[in-house]
Amino acid sequence: MPRALRRVPHVRRWTGFAVLAITGALAALAASPAGAAGASTAVRLPPVPDDPVPTVPGTIVGVRTPGDVVDVGRVLRVAGLRAQSLPRIDALFLPRVSADPVRRLLARDGRVRWVEPTRERKLLVSEPSANVDSSTGRPYDWAYDAVAAGPAIAAVGGGSPASVAVVDSGIDATHPDLAGRVGTGRDVAFGERDPKDFVGHGTFVAGLVSAVDGNGIGTRGVAGRTTVLPIRVTTTGSITSANAAAGIVAAVDAGASVVNLSFGGPTLSAAERAALDYATAHDVLVVAAAGNTRASGNGVVYPAAATTSTSCAVA
Repeated sequence: MPRALRRVPHVRRWTGFAVLAITGALAALAASPAGAAGASTAVRLPPVPDDPVPTVPGTIVGVRTPGDVVDVGRVLRVAGLRAQSLPRIDALFLPRVSADPVRRLLARDGRVRWVEPTRERKLLVSEPSANVDSSTGRPYDWAYDAVAAGPAIAAVGGGSPASVAVVDSGIDATHPDLAGRVGTGRDVAFGERDPKDFVGHGTFVAGLVSAVDGNGIGTRGVAGRTTVLPIRVTTTGSITSANAAAGIVAAVDAGASVVNLSFGGPTLSAAERAALDYATAHDVLVVAAAGNTRASGNGVVYPAAATTSTSCAVA
C-alpha cells in the first residue's frame, strides 16, 4: 500500500468529526441552488503579548486599506526592507526581518493596524506503520462508518460538484487512490506550477476526503467522488503563519467550497484571523483540526479554536 494514504493512528481522534463536517457541507452544497487614517496620525500600536509559540524569521504588517499596502510598502523599501504583499488581507510580509525594528519604524504611521512576528505552525498527524490500530484492534477508517459516510455519499450521487481545498504539503496527483480527483491547485510556499507533495501529509489528508473506494488499495474517502485542490504551504512539517494565511486566501480564490486545515499552534495570528474573515466573507466553510494532544492535556489549538460563522473545529 502506498505510504501516503495509509490509515493514520493519530487521526482517529478527530477524523470522525472532520468527515462529518465535510460530508454534511458537501451534501448541503450539492442540494442548494447554485476610511483610512492618514499617515500623519499619531497612533500607538497595540502591544504584542508574550507568545509561547516559536517564531520564525519574518514579520507581518497589517494595514487599513489596499492602497495602504502600496504606501506602507514604499516606506519599508525606503528603509531598506523588502516586503511582499499578502493579497486580500491588506498585509505585508517581510521575510527574515524581526518585528521590533519594524514596529519602531511604523509606530506613528496611522495606516498600520498591527505588526506581528511570523509564527510557526505544525502539521497535526503522522503516517502509521500498519492498517489497524494495535491499541484498539480497529481499522483506522472506522469513522467512515461511524458518521454514515456511505449514505451521505449516495445522497449526493456518489460525490459533489463542490471542491475541498487541502491547505497542506501539497498532493500527489499521480497517486492511484486519487485518480481523476485532484484539481488545479496553487503553491504558496515557492510559487511553483506543480504543488507536488514531498512530505506525504497532504496526500494522506486528501485521501481521507476523496480516495477511491473499492479499488483494493489505500483507504476510502468520506466525500466520495469530490475534487480536492492542493494548496501547498510547506515542504516540511512546519508552516509559517504568513503561509497559513496566504494558503487560506489562495484556497478561497481557487474556488473551494470547503477548506481543510490539518495544522495548528497555541495562538492565532492577526494575519490568520484576517484570512479566516476573508473565507467567511465568501461563505467558504473552514474545517480545522483541534490537534492530537489528549495524552498531554488537550491544549487549545489555533486556527481550530478561532470562532467565525463559517468555520468548525474537529477534535
